Amino acid sequence: MNGIAGGQTTLTIIAQNGYLDSPYYVADDACSADREFAGTIDEIKIYNDGLSSAQIENNYHCGLNKLFVNNKMELVEYSQRMGELEKLTVNK
Repeated sequence: MNGIAGGQTTLTIIAQNGYLDSPYYVADDACSADREFAGTIDEIKIYNDGLSSAQIENNYHCGLNKLFVNNKMELVEYSQRMGELEKLTVNK
């Protein structure tokens, strides 16, 4: 979250005739009632292949720019996050 790797889950979805066999939930654990995500998810992307670190970094950078340009993020936060992103890039 916020450019920092968090938990990871692998999910396999099997489609038949273009329809999913069962519901697909995001940020919910069907096996545990006390493990629901209590935040907001603003965007979900599903890819047919894994992304490289550079692709993930580019997506994050584009997302920050979109938030800033659309006045959803203040300049101070934008600058802070861009600085954090720059530190990660330099330390590679």
